[in-house]
Amino acid sequence: MNRYRKSHTHFVRTGENLYQLSNHYGVTVQSIMAQNPAINPFELQVGSSLYVTPSEEYYQRVQVQNMQHLPVSSSLLQNALSSDLRRVYSQNIFFTRALYTSITYKLKDQELTAERIVRSCIDISEIFARYYSPETADKIACIHKDDLQLGSQYMINLRDKNIEESKDIKARWLAVMEELAEHLSYINPHYKRDILQAILQDAVEGSIALGAARLVGNFAYEIAFTDKTEQRILELADYFAMGIAKQFPHKFV
Repeated sequence: MNRYRKSHTHFVRTGENLYQLSNHYGVTVQSIMAQNPAINPFELQVGSSLYVTPSEEYYQRVQVQNMQHLPVSSSLLQNALSSDLRRVYSQNIFFTRALYTSITYKLKDQELTAERIVRSCIDISEIFARYYSPETADKIACIHKDDLQLGSQYMINLRDKNIEESKDIKARWLAVMEELAEHLSYINPHYKRDILQAILQDAVEGSIALGAARLVGNFAYEIAFTDKTEQRILELADYFAMGIAKQFPHKFV
């Protein structure tokens, strides 16, 4: 029955601990720790992702539940939504990194690259517009554009060594991410604000680390951290798809 076993990404919620997760997935605490050697087993970080290989019994239980409550086509439609979200967020990550490179070296493509990121922000909002009102989709687009603007301003000031200005921009940047987490958790009860806020805050810190690494020429660190940041954002895209599928099950049949 090994066909049931595959890796699963779990986002830590408030109050969860390894003992609870081991019971939920039918595995030992030691196995979770082995797959996540960097975690503090006594203080899990809310919003962080853990890799778990659930037991065969877990997958059998989930399969039974799905057969009882969901049409077979629902998982396929959710996967299609995940693919759409992953695509637009991957493009956003790619062009954001390109923009930070342009800012660092004062290249002439900064305006064109920023325009391309704005397009990806609109693409993200249009996916949400399939399920939510135009006003909600517009707000999501505006918040993503604010993220772009503040990120660009931060990198410019970091490059020019305007430390105090950089600190102020970072505070506003984090506030924008908090606004996004609050808005998304408001429109969808399956989105947990603390999880979203932790992930989005990590994204800001990751962008700052990437920019700093490029400025000092630590390209190996930049590339490694880019991979980590991208994986985190793609997991977020899957989290968005899962929440939408749960909120609008009639649209996934």
